[in-house]
Amino acid sequence: MKAIVRAGMLLTLLFLTACAGVVYKPVDAKKAAELAEARELVAALGARNHTLLTFKGTGRFKLRQEGRVLSTRAAWAGSFPDKLRIAVMNPAGQPMVSLSTDGQYLYMISHSEGEFYKKSSTNPTLQRLISIPISANDIISILTARLPIREHHSAELTMDESGRGYILTLSRKWRGVTEKIYLDTDKRSVFQVDIFGASDQLSYRTVFQGKHPVNEFELPAKIMISDMGGNHFELEIDKYWADVPLVPSIFVLTPP
Repeated sequence: MKAIVRAGMLLTLLFLTACAGVVYKPVDAKKAAELAEARELVAALGARNHTLLTFKGTGRFKLRQEGRVLSTRAAWAGSFPDKLRIAVMNPAGQPMVSLSTDGQYLYMISHSEGEFYKKSSTNPTLQRLISIPISANDIISILTARLPIREHHSAELTMDESGRGYILTLSRKWRGVTEKIYLDTDKRSVFQVDIFGASDQLSYRTVFQGKHPVNEFELPAKIMISDMGGNHFELEIDKYWADVPLVPSIFVLTPP
């Protein structure tokens, strides 16, 4: 019996000694506030222009790839979140290429060659048109200045070493960085968004220049999208109409 009592006393002593060695770190109030601000910024950016549902626009389309440059006029129409139609014009103002998605299919017409393409896809990429692996839904978000927000488990706001402002980094567990959003010093104006794929590889980069206000919406005047392969796409907005009536059938293309 005495042996059991001595063993119990020894275990109690060891437990108390172990507890005495535990250091409880106080909550870093500054870090907690920074993380809270980052989460609030993500929510605010994701809600930008949330009432802008339909739109049309015209502007200049420029594509650089493999040392070649195509510069011409373009027109587009869209309906958030998954409907988009783009027409690339020739100098006479006639469509050379039309691309459209209605949320179920991707359509593409080469008017000069009389070719028609249709593929089942709810969120296709525009790689056939601009050689960059960006999805139609992302383009629609960019054209409505909503910003594509990638799935993430954490958000961190840090100062940009260049001195231009701040970087909002979104990350997922076990995968790493999914997105970086570059903001001006006011933490409201976004001038660049980087989207990452597997192994933290950059999928594409979007740069916004200038401002093109329409009604109560603030839109960029110029959009530049590029990838690691050297492909570069520019869209300079001349005219933009918000909340325009659009019938679903305009997003369905038929063979020429």
